[in-house]
Amino acid sequence: MTASSSTKFDMPRFNDSNHLAWKLKMHAILIKDGYAVALKGKENNPKEIKDQVFDDELAMPNIYLALDEVVLFNVSEETKAKCLWKKLQNLYEEKSMSNKIFLRKKLYNLKMAKDSSFQEHLSKFNTLISRLVAISVDEKERASLMLCSKPESLGYLDW
Repeated sequence: MTASSSTKFDMPRFNDSNHLAWKLKMHAILIKDGYAVALKGKENNPKEIKDQVFDDELAMPNIYLALDEVVLFNVSEETKAKCLWKKLQNLYEEKSMSNKIFLRKKLYNLKMAKDSSFQEHLSKFNTLISRLVAISVDEKERASLMLCSKPESLGYLDW
């Protein structure tokens, strides 16, 4: 696919707090433009290696241009799309205990603001849940976290 056939999208740059949404959108763009194969990076025969180098050269700028400076400087030494993608995953999808505790604490402390809509609150909740799901949180805990985050003005919820 040629660079001239790519479509422009209004996508916020990845700024270290929107990794999962950014990753899904960026992967979709790379698939649409035909460069997602560069994320695999494992071809062996000469023709496929040549094609992969071409795909890699076109995938890299797409990824780098979609990164905020805060993130960019953490991965700027990477020269292959597969390595860059893996480094972003390692940095922002870390499944460490400290990351799980940090995200759980943010969820436990999440309360719906009096001046916000339930939709806004649900969006914040789902963003945090998506980050936790990526590092393994079961459905019962998600339900418990949602109930803990509702304002007291909603009272008791009878399911």
